[in-house]
Amino acid sequence: MRIVDLTLPLSPDLPTWPGDPPVQIRPDVGCEYQIATITMGTHSGTHMDAPCHYIQGGPSLEMIALDRCVGKARVIPLGQLEPGARISRETLLPYKDAVQNGGMVLLQTGWSRRINDGFFTAFPSIEPDCAQWLIDLGVSLLGVEQPSLHVEVDTLVHRMFLSAGVIIVEGLTNLELVPDGALVAILPLRLMGTDGAPVRAVCILEDGK
Repeated sequence: MRIVDLTLPLSPDLPTWPGDPPVQIRPDVGCEYQIATITMGTHSGTHMDAPCHYIQGGPSLEMIALDRCVGKARVIPLGQLEPGARISRETLLPYKDAVQNGGMVLLQTGWSRRINDGFFTAFPSIEPDCAQWLIDLGVSLLGVEQPSLHVEVDTLVHRMFLSAGVIIVEGLTNLELVPDGALVAILPLRLMGTDGAPVRAVCILEDGK
């Protein structure tokens, strides 16, 4: 068995969304053992959005069933998208057969390679028509490399997915190493009553793959 890590490393060097708390890891001194205090936002690094992130009164993180976070992923290889790229229904139509049965869909855009180079600026945007198309196809979890779903109408696209019960995972990396149909697990911290949480996302490959 081989594991491919799809998670951005959490450290004080990790850029965060403008206005969000930075990641801080502070060793406590004066103890006989090592322990540290960790401070960060619920949407730091690779993370999962709970419906209540945008839907008032929506389910919080612990209400997401874990069996929805593990499954065979359909990987859509969009290559290295340029800043300002728009992902429309037409963009994904060639992959309709791959996603028509719903389940977990991961969009490989190469954007995680820009983590230290304009990661939060002009990232590829999922257009509302694309969001509705994926919802209609029964997608249950959507994972992306970019830090959010849309540069301009982010709230609208989030609300579309979350109100339809689609789990959103943002900030994935190494998706180019995930074979289509491979087993992927994206498990959030077991935080109670929160709007999201960092995740550890991995692809589990059988020997020889």
